[in-house]
Amino acid sequence: MTNEPAPRQQAHGLIVAIWRLMLRDTRNNLGFGVRQRFVTLAGSTVICVMSILTISDVQARTRAVAQEMASTQSEEADGDAETARALQSGAASWYGPGFHGRRTASGETFNQNALTAAHKTLPFGSRVRVVNQQTGRSVVVRINDRGPFVRGRIIDLSKASAQALGISGHAPVKLVGLE
Repeated sequence: MTNEPAPRQQAHGLIVAIWRLMLRDTRNNLGFGVRQRFVTLAGSTVICVMSILTISDVQARTRAVAQEMASTQSEEADGDAETARALQSGAASWYGPGFHGRRTASGETFNQNALTAAHKTLPFGSRVRVVNQQTGRSVVVRINDRGPFVRGRIIDLSKASAQALGISGHAPVKLVGLE
């Protein structure tokens, strides 16, 4: 890997070299050729300065585009928050070890380490933000199974989802639908 100077440093070095040559020639007072060289060197200096300004302009535009993209992404994230809607509140429980590797109601294999959940009516594949109302922690899960089949509970979380929320048994949660 070579350590090449940045374009701005290269241009600055070139300008310094040109001006040193120009000053040397004018000090030596070589006559008619000095004026011609002076004009040529001055033109070269202008070209170098223009190159530096162009490089600076490109860098400034790149920064501006990056900032615009970042603000657009944050606006999209805000837009996601606006399209989210509260679905249900109630108790959540979790399931895992006894069902790991078995088929879910959607037909896929249950993985207790995935961020998935079972719900009685939400469509398979829909994404829901589950918010633990005791701790405020939240996780986005994908519905891939049916349940829970215990009265008073609204969602069964996979082991990983429950751990992400800090639930060890059951806890009050709020479901927020994501579109």
